[in-house]
Amino acid sequence: MEFTFSVDQLVKQWYSTKYTIEADSLEEANRIILEKYKDGSIDRLPTEGWSPIDFSQDLLQPSENEGKSTEMLIRMENGYCVDILHENGN
Repeated sequence: MEFTFSVDQLVKQWYSTKYTIEADSLEEANRIILEKYKDGSIDRLPTEGWSPIDFSQDLLQPSENEGKSTEMLIRMENGYCVDILHENGN
């Protein structure tokens, strides 16, 4: 018989959103992007998408998650969790 298990982990990770600013100079582009960032309107600018930054994952600890689990050992059946064997939090 074969049984499937999984360790699920809660991580935090940095993501990068790329923007292209058209301006007559670098100083003007810096001013525009900084102004949009500070006033909260940067999300209205067209983007080249966002993507995870490689090697920026950090496993969270229960103390960083209000004592709740950040890692679980689970048994899987047909791609679904059917039993939690261990949790590292409350």
